[in-house]
Amino acid sequence: MKLRRDAPAVILGMVAFALSGLAYSANATFAAQMADVESGKYALVRSIVEFNIQGAQDRALARAEMLADTVAVRDALATRDRERLLAETQPLFATQRDKYGLEQMQFVTPDNLSFLRVHKPDAFGDDLSTFRPIIVAANQTRANQKGISLTRTGPAIMGVVPIEDATGAPAGLIELGLDFGPVLDKLKSAYGFDSTFYVKEEPLRRIATSVDPAALDEHNRVGEYLKFHSTNWDLMKTLVGGDDLAKVDGEPIQYVRDSLGVPYGVVMVSLHNAAGDPIGIISASRNFSDTRGATGRATVNLVAGVLVGLIVVAGAVFVSIRGFLLRPVEALSAGLGALANGAPGPSVDSEGFCAELESLAEHYETLRKSAETARAAEAAGKPEPAGAA
Repeated sequence: MKLRRDAPAVILGMVAFALSGLAYSANATFAAQMADVESGKYALVRSIVEFNIQGAQDRALARAEMLADTVAVRDALATRDRERLLAETQPLFATQRDKYGLEQMQFVTPDNLSFLRVHKPDAFGDDLSTFRPIIVAANQTRANQKGISLTRTGPAIMGVVPIEDATGAPAGLIELGLDFGPVLDKLKSAYGFDSTFYVKEEPLRRIATSVDPAALDEHNRVGEYLKFHSTNWDLMKTLVGGDDLAKVDGEPIQYVRDSLGVPYGVVMVSLHNAAGDPIGIISASRNFSDTRGATGRATVNLVAGVLVGLIVVAGAVFVSIRGFLLRPVEALSAGLGALANGAPGPSVDSEGFCAELESLAEHYETLRKSAETARAAEAAGKPEPAGAA
């Protein structure tokens, strides 16, 4: 074992181990904090999506209540005057459609038959009880209903209000449906979230017989779903796949995925109708560059700190061992070696030695001077060689 080589290696190894442990612990703590921050972001995105859908349901219900309280509308439905009912409601529907995304307005009889679709006046008389549980519930309970429905023209956010005639007898009900598009567009404009609404393909094709054919295009298919509306389809295609949608089973799921080197947090929320049957999924994404970047920078800074610490400690170790230990030991070793070989030992200046080596240097000086005295005495008492002049 050589002190010059092995002692620094042992010291630096121990220091490196200690610094690495501290760095790992600090990095793990910081990563846990960033995970908590991201969990909060996921929860925020999910709550905003759910809040806005709930708000759209409330708006649809409030507008349906206003129309249900209109005398002309109530009387036209009670007397089954389709032409009059259309005349009363069509201008209002056009205004609400253009300004607020109202997509559907329908009047239904108490036996669940479509009496008038204001958005599609030529289609009426079909039985809604087989695929519209919200209509059935409203007619059975005579209570207001709101929720998500899959209709003949596609999915919508619904508000349903029963209507009574002048005598208080059930006259039917009114249903208003808001489009999902404006809701998702609002999320992007207000919060910067990109989102997509996916609808299950099988019930969409079976029920939505009057849906826009463009919605059924093959390019919209993602697993068992079809993209119905997206604020940024090019981005969302890279973040959500069929396997991801298949994992959504009632409860929201969340994950992080990169797109073109940018990390995005993705939240997916399942949507169901009044009977609890799945209709579709809304996925929303948020840029996570700030938290992921902070984690990366923290890791780099910790590694850099460890390396700088090792360099500083290495310098301190080499200076200390070389200046305070090796130089004095080498000087004393050289002197002791000379004395051992019977040669005069060099004088050693102990100035700057540590206290322990100063004492050793003093003992060396005592030995050196004793050796010099002995050599001088021996030289003084030795007879001259024979034949000397």
